[in-house]
Amino acid sequence: MFLATGREPGRTGSAHPYLAPFQAFPTRDAWIYVAVWIERLWKPFCAAIGQPGLADDPRFVSTAERVRHRATLTARLEPIFRTRTLAEWMAALEAHDVLCAPVNRYADLADDPQIRASGMILEDRHPRAGAFRTLGPAVTFAATPGTLRTPAPALGEHTDAVLGELGLGPDEIGALRAAGIAA
Repeated sequence: MFLATGREPGRTGSAHPYLAPFQAFPTRDAWIYVAVWIERLWKPFCAAIGQPGLADDPRFVSTAERVRHRATLTARLEPIFRTRTLAEWMAALEAHDVLCAPVNRYADLADDPQIRASGMILEDRHPRAGAFRTLGPAVTFAATPGTLRTPAPALGEHTDAVLGELGLGPDEIGALRAAGIAA
């Protein structure tokens, strides 16, 4: 929208600037992101949260009205979402084909089924730091999968090689070190 109009949409936290409800809500035990991204999902969403009458409220009957009354709608929805757990809300919303997802914590990352299936978390060993886990390459190919080839270098570990490739000799590199310019 910005590219088409040049107008900043403003800050809306986790909410979409032009759709509502399309944001994160706290549940009893975690956070859930809910996306009523097309008009036909509004009534199923209202049914899923046990508020079918909300679908006919004049303040919320269209996307434009829900966005216009976002603060009121959000204030109405927040206490509703706090009544159940994330798993309960996921089941209720998915049963009505309402797009939703858990808002994961970093601690949840390693156990995420998609992360595990894609092999995004790798275990490796650093010669000085020992065993560690890290993220793998974001893009992988079947014939040429990305790997961890070398550990992260220590500060200054490759200084001589890099500066040598730039044409500096040992005396020049030594002078840079003495001046505190190179590690």
